[in-house]
Amino acid sequence: MTPIEIDLPDPAAAHRMLAGWAAACAAVFSFSDLHSTFTIENNRVTYRDGGGSHFEFISLPSGRAVIFGFDRHSPDPALEGARAVLCDHGAEPWWLDTASNDEILNFAYGYEAGRWRAVGHDPTRVVPFVLAPGSSREPNSALSSLADFLEQASEDLLGQPVRGDDAALRALLNAGSDLDELTLRSALVGEYEYLQDGLEAAALSRVAPRFSRMEAGSLDGP
Repeated sequence: MTPIEIDLPDPAAAHRMLAGWAAACAAVFSFSDLHSTFTIENNRVTYRDGGGSHFEFISLPSGRAVIFGFDRHSPDPALEGARAVLCDHGAEPWWLDTASNDEILNFAYGYEAGRWRAVGHDPTRVVPFVLAPGSSREPNSALSSLADFLEQASEDLLGQPVRGDDAALRALLNAGSDLDELTLRSALVGEYEYLQDGLEAAALSRVAPRFSRMEAGSLDGP
């Protein structure tokens, strides 16, 4: 199997997006509950969807980055197994150097020389759900997923569904550790009890400084 090239944000932008997601989750559910969805430590971010799918995002030296994990909805059972299985299907070994030998995986991505390549990528699954580019009108984009999440939260917790606009959501996903209260409040479109928890969650990303501001991309777009 030959790895395919895919459209995801560069590592600096992806790291900021994950910080924005963590902030939204902590503001809605509290910082103490954040660990069930996100773990942010050093240059590694772990995301879990609560249903068995998960991935690790790791920034590496020399501008490299990797994403690997398990998606319970993967349509290809032949990819499921330890990291050697993905390497047999075309993943480069360095993509999985930080995965444990007994970890069950079914997808892996590597970023090098300005592009992401992947084995086991599915455009409708767990990684695109959190990181894919596009507006909130595109069903498989990160903005659409975040808008859906916050709309459901506003209905469940505040009694009325409210959908945020793209500009506010994009600002949240671009802010990273620089997230401020106004940006977070604008994206949430509601008075949530744990707003400060959201800011603390975003601040965790400050411990991963391997990418510089000059390298960093953004979600700016239509």
